[in-house]
Amino acid sequence: VSKLNNVFMYSFNYKPGFSKGDCLGVSHTFELPFLFPYFVSGVYNFTNLEKQLSGFMLESWTNFAKFSNPGNSWIKYEIDTSPFIILDIPLSN
Repeated sequence: VSKLNNVFMYSFNYKPGFSKGDCLGVSHTFELPFLFPYFVSGVYNFTNLEKQLSGFMLESWTNFAKFSNPGNSWIKYEIDTSPFIILDIPLSN
């Protein structure tokens, strides 16, 4: 696929404050409220660091939709090297 299209991989490693119970690590879909903040609006208030992570993600997804490249030092996936970005707090790119 990456020979035909731009592919960018990520690993969402942040366990947000809205996670409940004895969740073992980061659950599938925990990144969605960071891309669609209205999901948790009125139920959970992001911390300043969570707002930064959400902003980074929103900018990256928007750039990818517009330009086929998320920017922000996010390296295109190549089969030989398999680079990916880690989305976590603290945010490092």
